[in-house]
Amino acid sequence: MNETSLFQVARSRRRRPGARSASRARPAVLALEPRHVLAIFVPSASDGPLHEAPVIRSVDGVLRADVTILRAGEPGSGQPVLSGGMPIYSKPVPPDYAPPAALNFAAGYQFTTADGTVLPAQFPGPTLRMEPGDTLDLTLRNDLDGASDDPPPYPVAYTTNYHTHGFLVSPLGNGDNVYRAMLPDGTFQTRIELPETQQHGINWYHTHQHGSTADQVYGGLAGLIQVGDPLDPFPQYRGQFDERLFALTLGNVTVDPATGDRTPDDVNYINNGSPPYPQNWQKRVNGQFNPTFTLRPGETEVWTFASIGRTGFYNLGVVDANGENPWQGTVIAHDGNSRDLVPRAVTLSPPEPYLVEGLTFVAPGARLTMAVTAPTEPGTYYIVDNMAPNIQPLDQFFALATIVVAGEPVDEPPPVFEPVGTIPEVYSAEPDQRREFVFHSGGGNFTINGFAFPDSPIVTIQAGQVEEWTLKNTSNVDHPFHIHQNDFAVISINGQPVDTATDSEGTYPYVSLRDTITIPAQGEVVIRWRVQPHFGKYVFHCHILTHEDAGMMMGVLAVFGPAQRRIAIGAGLGQGGGVLVQDGDGNPIGRVDPLPPSWRGGVATAVGDLNGDLVDDIVAAPARRGSAGFVTLYDGTTLERIGRFRPFPESPLAGVSLAVGDIDHDGLPEIIAGRVAPGRSLVRIFRPDGSLVRELAGVLPGFFPDGVTVASTDYNGDNYDDLAVGAGRFREPLVVGLDGFTIGVAHGMPPQELFSFTAPGGRWAGVQVSGGYLDPTTRPGLLSNLITTPLVGPQAGVVSVWNVEPSLTMVHGSPNAHSVVPLGGHDPSEVSPPELLTQFAPLRRRILGGLLLQFNRLGQDGSAVVVSWRDAHRPVYTTIDDEGTPVPISPS
Repeated sequence: MNETSLFQVARSRRRRPGARSASRARPAVLALEPRHVLAIFVPSASDGPLHEAPVIRSVDGVLRADVTILRAGEPGSGQPVLSGGMPIYSKPVPPDYAPPAALNFAAGYQFTTADGTVLPAQFPGPTLRMEPGDTLDLTLRNDLDGASDDPPPYPVAYTTNYHTHGFLVSPLGNGDNVYRAMLPDGTFQTRIELPETQQHGINWYHTHQHGSTADQVYGGLAGLIQVGDPLDPFPQYRGQFDERLFALTLGNVTVDPATGDRTPDDVNYINNGSPPYPQNWQKRVNGQFNPTFTLRPGETEVWTFASIGRTGFYNLGVVDANGENPWQGTVIAHDGNSRDLVPRAVTLSPPEPYLVEGLTFVAPGARLTMAVTAPTEPGTYYIVDNMAPNIQPLDQFFALATIVVAGEPVDEPPPVFEPVGTIPEVYSAEPDQRREFVFHSGGGNFTINGFAFPDSPIVTIQAGQVEEWTLKNTSNVDHPFHIHQNDFAVISINGQPVDTATDSEGTYPYVSLRDTITIPAQGEVVIRWRVQPHFGKYVFHCHILTHEDAGMMMGVLAVFGPAQRRIAIGAGLGQGGGVLVQDGDGNPIGRVDPLPPSWRGGVATAVGDLNGDLVDDIVAAPARRGSAGFVTLYDGTTLERIGRFRPFPESPLAGVSLAVGDIDHDGLPEIIAGRVAPGRSLVRIFRPDGSLVRELAGVLPGFFPDGVTVASTDYNGDNYDDLAVGAGRFREPLVVGLDGFTIGVAHGMPPQELFSFTAPGGRWAGVQVSGGYLDPTTRPGLLSNLITTPLVGPQAGVVSVWNVEPSLTMVHGSPNAHSVVPLGGHDPSEVSPPELLTQFAPLRRRILGGLLLQFNRLGQDGSAVVVSWRDAHRPVYTTIDDEGTPVPISPS
């Protein structure tokens, strides 16, 4: 195909040097420096009228659907999916295929709505329409391997999950959890509750399984989500203007000349002077090449551009074929935000000179919402771009879509959008924490601070604190930064401050908060935000998804701030029945008394937010046998009793070991009770009201003279709380880890064993178990540490910190993640024990009767600590430094 047949090149005059149109002279409009603009490349081909994805709306506050995730068959199979409304097939996997080469399969989400309507698998996926406070309730079936009997070309090629990009929601459990793994042929629940504070605007959904994100998104596993209406901040205009959603992608679709079958193919860009577009690469709108649509003269519409492909940067304008007669518009918002807006009027000339993160720049993952007004002169116009696949601007702009302006003129004047709200307070806030992250790529390596995910540390941030991050790019290519679960303010780009003035004429005028920002090559960006109370693990990463899959991602752990945390120090043996309560700085705030002063058996404690008020509550019970065995709950703010129940009524004098963790996948913690009494091992899981969730009997083999101990944290890194069970006194210190996902599934599948070994201490020592993100040298950093200490014997008083990764049959990205390996289903001789990272004696001596200990965080920096005590009035706090060395620290 030659250049002439590929393009209709409009031939006309160039703008005279220094010439300005009347529209450019408007003082309220941001205008770029006038330059020569070549005529626009207009492809001769078009996929026809603009395709619009079907819309599914929430009903009575719930958007419920069954979703099958399908991979298209190969040409000739008769099993295509749709892209842009047209059939597309998967390209056959080459016999010599080897990662990281692209797979180039086609895929789509097939939605079945609550009323039984079946929508074909397609890209873009259906647009989900919701309101703040709604719930997204999806049942997802992974059928990515259904089109072929061949094994996956690499382990996680057909393993998937589901991410809602832009939602400020919980990342835990069945929510917006990118650490979970949805295996082929499995069915999985996703339930995401939008807060009432979710802003109105356009977000998107896509797969986020590390290692296969790029292939799956390139295949078509993405769609848009609209919350409310982008014009909700401007009620005077709501409902007056039509809205268009443009899902932008960069790819390459080839057509078999014999059959007409379409398949995705490699993007092959060579800058050798040949026509740069669209040979071997195309930019598509809603899956279509150069689609067409119509506006009336003078008509205003609201457009949102969303870059939802594997990669794809856009430098947008709207002009005629000569690159002239630019449209007028107003940039309303970035990234689905609707509060604290400063709309910016703009003339939509081809943006030259090129500016990374200019006003009409759209990076991978980002969304740009603007109101545009068609000119009064009928004619043909184009949405134009000049960004090549190598993230460099071409000298010539090309058409992404064709717009015909025709019909009856609209007489109403264009809308004027005034600022909404105030400038976000984080622009003037003093940061609580300052951090620096260096993004580097070269030689096939993609790292942040020298680490490639998942072999990287996890970054702990605290709700309510102001974080300021300096994002540096030491590579020669731009990297679009995105963080989950938060919006942020961009403070500066390459040292130039973002100008928040309403009459800004600066390089980077403020419009709204963001969730995606490009770090220029060899440049830096400073961002700042107040951490949202969405607790658990999530990630930040480069949104060029091939870079993310290659390691340019890092985990984030959001935890309570100092004022929300509680440290509960129960009485030791012989010290009565009280619990001393401290805040997150280690300052005493009060005392509760679950047992009488005459009690001598010690008090077991655990903490967690049981009533949803964003403050840790306290759970306490007798640690040894001899009392009535009640579990008592206390409000963490008032220290008043809020609940009481008996976990083992058949053992009226049993002691109780306690933990708190979310086992039933609802994002709220349960109370885990281990029976401290003679018999088989027995663990029960309760909701805070005392109702039983699940019983686990016999998870450790044999008879236990003094029962078991329990702990709960995310040992295997999937963002579901897991369970560790340890033998009580007078048994060898056996420890077993159980997968929280399989414990909590509704149909009661047997719990999967994560690890099983004998901890140090000796034959009769028993073992106290705990867990948390304690040792920063742990790799992968997404794993919690197992923490153990003997209950009796010569090593009582020594704390051991473990990395359980060598024992796991599954870690995030593993092909076995969430597979069913029943308890005891492993041959112990084939499973490695956990790795011992360090040991320390916090009280510096042997402790008869063993230590009491609790994992927590201390101080304004949220240092991870083991709180150890024998005497409740003399706790010791031990952290582990970046070199893996235990270090005692003191409360502030």
